[in-house]
Order: sequence, then structure tokens, then C-alpha cells
Amino acid sequence: MLAGVGKRIITPSAGVDLAGFGRLDRKNIGVHDDLYVNALALQQDEKRTLIICADIIGFGFDLTQKIKKDINCKYGFNEDEILLSASHTHSGPQTLENMLVTLGKWNEDYIGHFLSCVMSSVESALKSMEEVDIYLGKTQCNIGINRRLIKDGKANFQPNEEGAADKSVTVLKLMKGDTTKAVLFSYACHPSTIGDDFVSADYPGVAKKVVEYDLGKGAVALFMQECCGNIRVRTIKGNDFRGGTWKDVREFGIELGAAVSKLCSGENGEMKKLDKNDLKISTAIMHMQLPTRGKPQKEGLEKVKNSGNIHEQLWAERMLNDYANLNDTVPFTIQRIALNNDFSIIAMSGEVCVEYGLYLKNMDAGKTIISAAYSNGVSGYIPTEEMFEQGGYEPDGSTIYYLYPSQLDNSVEKIVKDALNKIVSK
Repeated sequence: MLAGVGKRIITPSAGVDLAGFGRLDRKNIGVHDDLYVNALALQQDEKRTLIICADIIGFGFDLTQKIKKDINCKYGFNEDEILLSASHTHSGPQTLENMLVTLGKWNEDYIGHFLSCVMSSVESALKSMEEVDIYLGKTQCNIGINRRLIKDGKANFQPNEEGAADKSVTVLKLMKGDTTKAVLFSYACHPSTIGDDFVSADYPGVAKKVVEYDLGKGAVALFMQECCGNIRVRTIKGNDFRGGTWKDVREFGIELGAAVSKLCSGENGEMKKLDKNDLKISTAIMHMQLPTRGKPQKEGLEKVKNSGNIHEQLWAERMLNDYANLNDTVPFTIQRIALNNDFSIIAMSGEVCVEYGLYLKNMDAGKTIISAAYSNGVSGYIPTEEMFEQGGYEPDGSTIYYLYPSQLDNSVEKIVKDALNKIVSK
């Protein structure tokens, strides 16, 4: 298989809004660590694919369409051959068009710069294509914990050690002779460690630096965020979560990065070399609309606009202004990229809760699946049916921030799982 990699800095300038926390005044006052966009190009025979990973909160749906169209026009890749994956850092610029303004304003100048960097990274990846050997392995990391503690049948935003979580780390290593060309690794945990006013890639940025330093010789690390809608880092004090620190960011990143590096170097298990004769890139993509509970009544919106908190007021005002054009569904995309019969990436365009990632991985114990969320757009949170009964931030509180007209319908779990079954079997 041929592979090439490109890497560009995408750090925003001072004054650009930072996305991820509900603060109108959260602007970049400095850079704690740089943000990057990395592109990995793969080709087997005549079939190609591009995996683009960025230290941003997410690729907006319009932004995704723009990037894929530009790449298609310049390089000929089809939509299903291009995967855009965001780390979901909460200390980067706003790159989602469908978020409430209290989570950061869209900056046109920055978006133009970002688009240029994406295309430049793709160009570098395509120019550096060469024959590689590919190794696949798994390890574990324990920096994430379920953030939904159920008491009396209701969800509380507290650490839940017994709750569902995915500790697995999937690692793809690309070797040119004895030199590591690139490492793609994935994990499921919110990069929302800290809410400061400084730019940061959070723990995934530290983890990538650790991997690149340990493997050396120009190796490029790419991180894919898995299904972590209800998973956050272990900043715990007593029975509650505490505010994170830069020390936490560093330590969590080192823990994850070290796990990847040790696997790549053979210190923590062996990686399996993929048989060149079995390699065959295949791609597929599905677009769908997920149902909500319908358009709210204008009278109710007027009441929220006049009596709600600042977030609710702004949401209600937006709903009223756009009322004639409101949809009772939200977009959702699922994409598959497979390198052979035993390894694939299944990417979804939402803040998908961890249960969906575990569902994918338990389909066939003999196969390895990266269940990537925050890819090709971010619809909002994708809860399970049980979560709708329990309430909490994911099914209820989050909806205004993603400009939903109302909560998702509780049929969403069946719809999404049916689609996952279909695309996995393609």
C-alpha cells in the first residue's frame, strides 16, 4: 500500500472566539500549545482514500461539504473517500455553523486560513506517497470515565465508575523500512479538561507529541476521537468532577501517548502486520435525517425568550427568527473506510455516546473497528433510548446549544443502529 502524510499548524490568532464552553466572552488571549491538521493519504491499486484529522471542535456540515468539494475538484477524490475527523478540543476556534453563539462565534478570516491549511496538508500527503508496511494493534488507557451517574432513575453530571466506558486504544502504524512514517490512534474521551482562554489541543495534542517524540525521524501522529458523548477525563474530587488544570492536560496526554508509543515499540504487546495480499481499500457513506419531537410552539418560544437564561433566550430568539424554515429533523452521516476484511473505521457525525462505539466493536470480536465520532459534521448528541428516560445533559440540556428545535425522538437509537448494521455489512 502507498501512503503519504501532511501536517500543518492551524492555531488561530489572538481575539478569535474559542468553542466548547458556554461563555460569550471566551476569546483567545494566548497559545498554550499549537493546533494541527494532519492528512493521511492511502492508495491500494487504483483505490485511494484520505483521512484528515484536526485539533478542532468539529467540522461543520457546510465546512465538510466545502472541503470535500475542493478536494474532489483538485484531486478527484469522491465524497466517500474523504474522512474529516475532529479531536473535539474545547480550546480551539469555532468551526461548527450549527452551534449557539454562546459557544463561540464563527470567524470568517480564520475559516479561510483553516481551509488553506487543510488543502496544503492534503497536497503534502499526496506528494509524499510511498510504499509502506502497515501494522495494527490495540492497547488500553484509563483516563476517561462515564459522566452520567444514575440516582433514582435520573442522570446526574457526576463520575460513574460503573458506567459504560471504552478504555481501548486502537493503533495503526505505517512503516517505511525501519522508520515510522505515521501513526493513527484513537480513544474515547472528551478533550474538555480545561476551560481557560488559551488555545490548546488538550490531552490529544500532548499524546501526539509524545508519540512523535518517542518514534522520531519525522513520524506524524494522527488522533481520532471515538464515541465519547458521555465520557470525560478523570478530574475527580470526592463524588464530583473538579475543574481541570494544565497539569491534568499534560498528565492525561502523557498517559495516552505512552500507551501508544509502548505498543508501537513492542514494549506493550505486539502489533500485527497486515498482509499486503489482503489489503483492499473500500469506502461507503450514508446520509440520513434523525427525527426530533417536532417544532416548538411560538407561544412557548416567546415565553423562553422572555424568562429563560441567556442561552435559552438566544436559542428561542434564533428559533423564532428562523421559524418558517425550521426542520423537525437533524442531519446525520455514517462513513466506512476499510483496509481489509478485518479492519475498518466507522465514522459518525455527532457527539455519539459511548454505547454506540461499544455496540460496533462487539459486532464481531475477530474484527477491529475504530468507532470515530465528530466526523464529517457534528449533529449534536446522539443518546441511547434509555438516556431519554433518565434525562440529563446529553438528551435534554445539550439540545439548545446545537440549535435543535426540540429533543431528538427516542427512536434514534434503533435508527442509528440499523444504519450501522447496514454499513458494516457493505
